[in-house]
Amino acid sequence: MSDRWILKYKILALSLILGLLISLGAYFYKQHLDRIHEEEIKKPYKEAGLSDEQAEEFLAKYPGQNGNYTWVSFAKSWANDKTLADESLKIFGNLKESLEYLYFANSNGYDGLNYLKDFPQLAKNYKEVLPAYSVNSTLVKTVYDQFQRDSRISFDRNELFLKGLKEYQDLNLINKNLMIQTIHALNNLTLAYYQQGLPKLDKNTVWLLTNATQISKDIADFSPIIFYSVDGNNYVLESDVARNTWILAEHLKRIEESGFNIIEHPEMFEGLNGKVIANAYSLFDAKYGVSYAENFKSGRIIKPSDRDVLDLMMLQWSLYSNKAPQLNGSEKLYNRDFPWYDSAQLKQLYPDKNTRRQALFFLFYIPNTTFDTEKKERAVGLEGARLSLTQSEKEYEAISNLYPNGSVQHLFGLRSPRYDYYGWLVDRQHHGLDNTVHQFTGVRKGEYGEPNYTDNFIELVNQRNGIDQHLTKNWKYFDIAKFAAGYERWNPKVPEIEGINDLIPQTLKAFGFPVYWITQDHSPPGAIGYEWAISLPQYVEDNMRKEFGDKIVFGPANLFGLYACKEGLIKDGATEILVALYAPKNYPYEAVRIYLMKKP
Repeated sequence: MSDRWILKYKILALSLILGLLISLGAYFYKQHLDRIHEEEIKKPYKEAGLSDEQAEEFLAKYPGQNGNYTWVSFAKSWANDKTLADESLKIFGNLKESLEYLYFANSNGYDGLNYLKDFPQLAKNYKEVLPAYSVNSTLVKTVYDQFQRDSRISFDRNELFLKGLKEYQDLNLINKNLMIQTIHALNNLTLAYYQQGLPKLDKNTVWLLTNATQISKDIADFSPIIFYSVDGNNYVLESDVARNTWILAEHLKRIEESGFNIIEHPEMFEGLNGKVIANAYSLFDAKYGVSYAENFKSGRIIKPSDRDVLDLMMLQWSLYSNKAPQLNGSEKLYNRDFPWYDSAQLKQLYPDKNTRRQALFFLFYIPNTTFDTEKKERAVGLEGARLSLTQSEKEYEAISNLYPNGSVQHLFGLRSPRYDYYGWLVDRQHHGLDNTVHQFTGVRKGEYGEPNYTDNFIELVNQRNGIDQHLTKNWKYFDIAKFAAGYERWNPKVPEIEGINDLIPQTLKAFGFPVYWITQDHSPPGAIGYEWAISLPQYVEDNMRKEFGDKIVFGPANLFGLYACKEGLIKDGATEILVALYAPKNYPYEAVRIYLMKKP
């Protein structure tokens, strides 16, 4: 190879080496510049307190940062809690809101991360929710879950939750260990306020409700009551739970204001709950209840918050509770086998919860009308409801003063009111119900006669062993019912039909008997298709079933009366025995037919 070619190769090699050196120099220079640039980028973050390693990691995580004050502030939070900062930026989507959230959470020591995981949909409402969540996340999640799942809600659910949570905060309940029934009650108050438009209750009233529900779940149990029919068409009576919770709270307050410390008597809670259910249904839900009658009479639409409506419920409490031992009424004449004022005793006497609640419903239902015995005219609406209570209390006093040995005047002399009770049976036996009364008493129509049907009838009754005698012998309170019903049957101020419809059932309730009517479809001239019936405690019903088997029937709440004599009614021509229950407003018929017997 010539020297010329060798020189050429040397020059080429030197060129390559020079190029390589220049390239390496440029590379290292660029690296140097990059390091300088990187340091410049990291500088504000490091100056803010991030380590070199943290700054590098942050820049790798957020390459789009620009080192301004906002990013540096975010980086400081990020260095303190990477997971929380990452989650906040992901949820809020912008630095401004993310930083505001991080500052709020961190400066107050709140549980910002788990809140965002549990409530991303309420991230923007953190100022309202996060403080409570950080104190009691279980409560907040429970309250939220209930509002989300409640089928009754037509309001925006998240908004309703926020309003409800504020109620808890205003009442200082966030840090309390609340029972589930208390949470239900407070949430229902929120529904009552914001969905139904009922007035907000003062804090003391809500605290009273809260304390009551913490003590017992019975007080606010507005679950359905079922009425069973032998034809399978059972009826489920449902309550407006939000409205009833509001009424309960207001009722508790008024009882406290009357001077009776109800919160110290949780044994009365189940009875009070049954009272609210019955009162509310009779006032607002029944198709032909008090609201219907008042609107028909005056054009007025009554509301739960109306003073006279609340006064009416309180009137019933005052008149009924004055027979309770807690209010010094233990010596008064009363059906102590329905101790609505003592749930422990009541549960022993009526062990089935549904039956017990049916009986409470019948006891506390307020009628929409009554017969005014002084004016000799019918009173309706709120006036009639009030009069039904005050008038029956007067009857209670008059009868109590006579019982057990007092008499009333007849044309042929003084007689016990029991005489008129048996006179009622004589009348029914002579008007197409011979077999029914025979089954009830053991006496046939042809066995007694002139000059005084009833005296002769009673003499035979005392010699026989029918249903009436069984009840009289085995249940001491039945005699009070006979005495009271007989008195109203005798009462010269009360026509017969008004006695059956009004005075007898209303007076029996004043004596503590849950009462309703049993209906049958055999109604010959001179008789009537329905008669009063009273609830029997379970031990009495059990004895009756053992003694008389399927010859008799019982209605809801263990109702029993003359028209529960199935064998006799069938012989007299009846094909159906039923309870025609008060129908709700949306029901297609005038009454809910609860069949006790229905022949094919």
